[in-house]
Amino acid sequence: MSTIDIKEIRDAVEDGIQVLKKDWSSAREADQKSFDDKVENVLTEVKELSKVKDNVDKLQKDLNTAIVEMKESNSSNQPKHKSFSQALADSLKDGHAGLLKSLETNGQGQIEIKGFDYPNFNGYEGFVTETRQQMYGLKDDPFHWRQIIPLGSTSKQIIEYPKEVEDIGAPEPWEDVSPRKSKEDFTPGITMASNKIEWIAGIIKEIPLSMLEDLPWLTSFLNRRAYRALLRAEDKQLLSGNGTSPQLSGLLMNSVAYDGTEYDLFLEQIIDAAERQIADNENDANHIVMSNADKVGIILNKALGSGDYNLPAGAIGYVNGQLNLSGLALHSTRQFNKGQALVGDFRETEFIIRSAPVLKWFDQNKDDAEKNQLMLRIEERGGLAVYDEKALVKIGFN
Repeated sequence: MSTIDIKEIRDAVEDGIQVLKKDWSSAREADQKSFDDKVENVLTEVKELSKVKDNVDKLQKDLNTAIVEMKESNSSNQPKHKSFSQALADSLKDGHAGLLKSLETNGQGQIEIKGFDYPNFNGYEGFVTETRQQMYGLKDDPFHWRQIIPLGSTSKQIIEYPKEVEDIGAPEPWEDVSPRKSKEDFTPGITMASNKIEWIAGIIKEIPLSMLEDLPWLTSFLNRRAYRALLRAEDKQLLSGNGTSPQLSGLLMNSVAYDGTEYDLFLEQIIDAAERQIADNENDANHIVMSNADKVGIILNKALGSGDYNLPAGAIGYVNGQLNLSGLALHSTRQFNKGQALVGDFRETEFIIRSAPVLKWFDQNKDDAEKNQLMLRIEERGGLAVYDEKALVKIGFN
């Protein structure tokens, strides 16, 4: 039987420990070297970045210096543009320095150049095309029939309304005695009238898209221009439409002629129509419409003897551009010729609107998309109702 020597065990353990220490030390040295190499690489990269930053800072500094030098060079080498007043003042001061000094010294006066402010366009560059951007003036008739005709609305294609005609019969005195008699029969003068709702429409074709882009105000200008044209067509229909579809049945078709025989003067006939003929029909005239020429004739009416303007107190008034004749608002229009007028109680009329004026732009009409063009359409639908033709009297219309 063999025995184990304690000393041998200890020696073996110590040898094993030494081997482990040697292996661990080698591994640690290898790890430390790897770590140190990584640190060194990072430090190297940091140094390189620092050099790059220094170079960037230097380049920025050089660039700033170059910009300053360029500005100073341009400032000293290029002539400065002066306004007219500055140039004249400098010329006088340079050429007559002695005179100016003498004047100032002796207190006899001084030369003062008033500001002329001639535009200073640096370099005068960029002047290829000059475009006036303000809105182009839009002409318009100051009077439209819808200003005095009440406006209504409908959702139908045909409007029906009561229209006054002559009454048949009338109430009479009746005596409550025996034998009793029948009371008088009468039929109010009401009949039913009907008008078709008609279109008034128009289009503006081939509007260049580039024109709308280059002239910012042109879109609103065309919108207003189209609306103005529609109002002109509306005025024509409201006054003189013949009632055959698609025309409206206008005011002249639904009014009565002046029936007076006592007066020959135009103003007398107007007042007679308002205060007698219309009043006899139990209407109260509120508007007079005549030609522009006749309105001027009233305003500038002169007495033959004195040459003074003849405006009878209370009969004619002209305040802030509004002319009143016998208490009636007077309007003028280019639709009337001299010697023509329409007097009436316009509360007995109504312009009934199915579709209010609508503006719409299109880019798909014909070949508009290919040619970068647009089309503008404006339209409305409506009909005119005149409830009592005798409330309107026309003068001078054959």
